[in-house]
Amino acid sequence: MLLGSEVVPVFVIRHACAGDKHNWPGDDADRPLDEIGRRQAEMLAERLASAPIHRTLTSPAHRCVQTLEPLTQSLGLDLELIEELGPDGDPTYLRTLVIALDAATGAICTHGELMRPLLTSFRDNGTRILTQHDDDDWLLGKGTAWELTLDSQGAVTTLEHIAPARLPACPQHDRAGV
Repeated sequence: MLLGSEVVPVFVIRHACAGDKHNWPGDDADRPLDEIGRRQAEMLAERLASAPIHRTLTSPAHRCVQTLEPLTQSLGLDLELIEELGPDGDPTYLRTLVIALDAATGAICTHGELMRPLLTSFRDNGTRILTQHDDDDWLLGKGTAWELTLDSQGAVTTLEHIAPARLPACPQHDRAGV
């Protein structure tokens, strides 16, 4: 998006690896990051440390909070917990939130259940996608981010996929580092 003549990006982050939800004995909202996920969160924070992020918003799910904690700590920001960013949230709310972040660059952490339909809408609208691999598994990888560039009317013009350096394979997922 534009702030004066400056392009201000918005970052949408899928929570990092948190093990297999089917093997978690408790409430899914309480499921924490696993070892790989903690490393993904640290690497993502390092990658985004120089981005001009002024707000961090997240699903209240523990794995999302933990994904953004290294970044918020390094930037000295507070996390804003948003119920609508949870896995049962409305994908149109996520799109509205992306557009609403026009006063400050924001980082939003959410779930694949919301990001998948958002990705479909970007493709349907002709959004330019910059990525190493243009497939859903890669673009929706855990512990990765999208840097979205918006035009002055709030339309997303570019999605750049940010995947921190690859990690050892997560035992719950087929692709290494996602």
